[in-house]
Amino acid sequence: MEKTFDPKSLEAKWYAQWEASGLFAPSGDGEPYCILLPPPNVTGTLHMGHAFQMTIMDALIRYQRMHGRRTLWQGGTDHAGIATQKIVENQLAAQGKTRHDLGREKFIERVWEWKAESGSTITSQMRRLGASMDWSRERFTMDQGLSAAVRKVFVQWYRDGLLYRGKRLVHWDPVLMTAVLPSRTVSSPHVARSHASPFIALMSPSSAVFRKRRATVESMERASVKRALVRRIFARRRSELSARGSSLLRGWLASSIA
Repeated sequence: MEKTFDPKSLEAKWYAQWEASGLFAPSGDGEPYCILLPPPNVTGTLHMGHAFQMTIMDALIRYQRMHGRRTLWQGGTDHAGIATQKIVENQLAAQGKTRHDLGREKFIERVWEWKAESGSTITSQMRRLGASMDWSRERFTMDQGLSAAVRKVFVQWYRDGLLYRGKRLVHWDPVLMTAVLPSRTVSSPHVARSHASPFIALMSPSSAVFRKRRATVESMERASVKRALVRRIFARRRSELSARGSSLLRGWLASSIA
């Protein structure tokens, strides 16, 4: 026996046997128990948050499985559209190309190639963690069946009045030429807030009107920063005067009492 435990020589071997034997698939006649894994993005690798979350889910699934319940841990990966597009575009930029050079169909092919490469890395990491999810049911959020299900549900919700379309301020990326989530924007008042302006989002970034209006917005932002600085200076001055006044008052009261 080795003096120290070597997980690489044992865990990979036994996990492969467990998966091949179908031990992670629902079985038996017990009460159903299912957990849906929030699918990690295919844009990179797992992080500590994923590991912590999957550890808890795996413990719950294994516990219920040992109690005879028909357990299913449904796993898969998320397409993360904008983030994936950005990564592929960066790869093209390193070659001196853009997605427009490739055309829509070729660019989509490159995105799918990246998905296959990055997605396999993530699922390999899940297996390395020992996650006992049913891999025979693995799904990707852009799978045809899932896409059809999403469209059906959203159309039904729209018809039931649960969804509606309306005009909203958006964070517009002038490079990707699309709206992005607030969490994907740079937290700078000159960048994030100007991109959220509706008149900028509706015009080409190369137009003269766009540049002029963005300059106006940035000028307004600089003026706002100056006003905030002046307010901080006055607030600090008021605080100093207040402290000085309190000190003088305490001195006067002390002399009066004496």
